[in-house]
Amino acid sequence: METPVKKHLLISMPILDNEPSTERQHGWITRFHASLSAILSMRLGRKAEIWRDSKLDGNDIFDSEIVRQFPNTALLVSVLSPRYVDSEWCTREVIEFCKSAEASGGLAVDNKTRVFKVIKTPVETEDPLPPVMRNVLGYPFYLLDDGQTPVEMDPAYGEQLAQQYNLKLAKLAWDIA
Repeated sequence: METPVKKHLLISMPILDNEPSTERQHGWITRFHASLSAILSMRLGRKAEIWRDSKLDGNDIFDSEIVRQFPNTALLVSVLSPRYVDSEWCTREVIEFCKSAEASGGLAVDNKTRVFKVIKTPVETEDPLPPVMRNVLGYPFYLLDDGQTPVEMDPAYGEQLAQQYNLKLAKLAWDIA
């Protein structure tokens, strides 16, 4: 039997949150994944092994293959949005990852959880999520404009948001490393 490759982390997200806003760009999560991989690799001094399931659709059956990867995955990075909170699939990923983490060394390491919450878009409530997700502070990747409207930190929205995005990503990568 082939030994599974160890992964540093899984990015958990609803597929629809990765839709590009224009035909000529990648979705937010694809860009986030690439940027996090580059910065985390620099922090680690070796290639960061990051995976996500980008092919699943809402009517797919929760794949046991994903669950089989969890014992070989150190961290879970959940990209929180209203769609994430409403997604039975995403909630199940967190629950299954937590079960696996508890069975393989625990959910916390040095008083830090192995679950990271990236808040792409604010949500009204996190009640449907497992306690581990509700209890961590998270990393907001949005700002409030003058009218208190949330605006995602997206380099496509200009230099100031690109700079804020890069600073937040550097902090996240540092904490993950």
